[in-house]
Amino acid sequence: MKTLLNKRICFEIMALILITIFCISLTPRTLQNDTFYTIKIGEHIANSGQIDMQDPFSWHEDLPYTYPHWLYDVIIYSIYSIGGIAGVYISTCMLAVILGITLYKINSRLIKNRVISFFITLGAMYCLKDYITARAQLVTFILFIIQIFLIEMLLKSPKKRYGIGLIINSIIIVNLHVAVWPFTFVLYLPYIAEYIFAVLSKKDGQEGTKLVIEKNNNTKYLIIVMIICILTGFLTPLGTTPYTYLIDTMRGNTTQNINEHLPMTLINYVEIISIIIIFLGMLIFTDSKIKLRDLFMISGLALLMFYSRRQLSIFILIGSVILNRIIYNWMESYNEDIDNKMIQATIKPF
Repeated sequence: MKTLLNKRICFEIMALILITIFCISLTPRTLQNDTFYTIKIGEHIANSGQIDMQDPFSWHEDLPYTYPHWLYDVIIYSIYSIGGIAGVYISTCMLAVILGITLYKINSRLIKNRVISFFITLGAMYCLKDYITARAQLVTFILFIIQIFLIEMLLKSPKKRYGIGLIINSIIIVNLHVAVWPFTFVLYLPYIAEYIFAVLSKKDGQEGTKLVIEKNNNTKYLIIVMIICILTGFLTPLGTTPYTYLIDTMRGNTTQNINEHLPMTLINYVEIISIIIIFLGMLIFTDSKIKLRDLFMISGLALLMFYSRRQLSIFILIGSVILNRIIYNWMESYNEDIDNKMIQATIKPF
């Protein structure tokens, strides 16, 4: 028992070190144009001490402007003021490492297998390499995966700390990146949809089939938390912007002229093709099962990804948890003690 515990500790340390090195290696030294724009916006807010909702750099006087990630702008400007470009690069490396470690720890916590979670994390971080940059999205990736963890934990045990964590998470996102704040509610929908389907169809469990439907009565607490989170949109200096920003953006023609908002052409993304093949292969050719909420989640994210290529990052991020669960479910059907045996096989005695 002591030997197994030592091996688990050794594997955990090794995994964290390797993930750290891998994430740093994926972080580009060059900065995007948006980063310099972000720094200047942060400088303007810091110097003026207010968010005036006007474009400070336009030739046109009093041109309306929304500060979609004002808090991140101020933070990145503060980092730049202290450490310059090197400071911004180091902070980006740190955020990439935090994302990688968070993804690994949450995967291993939810799925209970360190080895599979380790390799899933490396694969996900590699697929996300183009999104590792000094932009607000890198922080929201971390917050999205934390939100999934808090939702899962709230459904397992309706403790107040998980609900409070979800509310705090919503407040942070609405100030860090208001454009993606509405997406936080999309992540609630598969869990609620599964509960509604289970109640209406009077099905629960469905063992022996590919699809597992769970009627979790704790979902009512999740709905209450989601309603409270809707109100957190007022806890920002942007006024009603959190409720109108996405609608105003989609109503115009801006998205038709921005590359990352255009529909995704699948043939151009080998990584996504590989992920889809693995998903379908696991479900068609193995005995693995999938929860209805996971099916709703991955299907919805896939549709959003094809509609707008920027959503492929979320498909990879959240999909890694679902894929991890499917693979572990398949392997567990052959070996109940798979976690310990995989660690023992990985960390061989010297």
